[in-house]
Amino acid sequence: GQPMNTVKQAAGKARKATMNAALPTYCTLGQCGSLADAVAREYKHGGQSAACEFLDRQQTLAHREGSVALAFYIAMGQEANRLWKFGREETDLGKSLAPMAKSMLVSSGDAYDTALRQLLRMSGSGEDPS
Repeated sequence: GQPMNTVKQAAGKARKATMNAALPTYCTLGQCGSLADAVAREYKHGGQSAACEFLDRQQTLAHREGSVALAFYIAMGQEANRLWKFGREETDLGKSLAPMAKSMLVSSGDAYDTALRQLLRMSGSGEDPS
């Protein structure tokens, strides 16, 4: 490959490794937890556009996962053109989950874990990450 592309790829991998080292790892995450963790990691690695693209690629989301997705859109200020995808209950729940989603986007370590656990508890998913 091109030397500059190789350098960019290596730098990207190093940034991702550093970011992942600052975040907790989980052995078991349910659907809501997996979605929330994946979106937050996409955001931390690739920014708002990467996180939105990841969410946009999610096909059929159950009620709680839809609420979690909307919470992240709201936390990133990207919900305006996407609200039509969500029902009233998902919208109400998503709005209440948005502060925890925002916290996940900007935190690391124990604060990240706390925000994820609060988001899962308030979503009613019943998931307990370990």
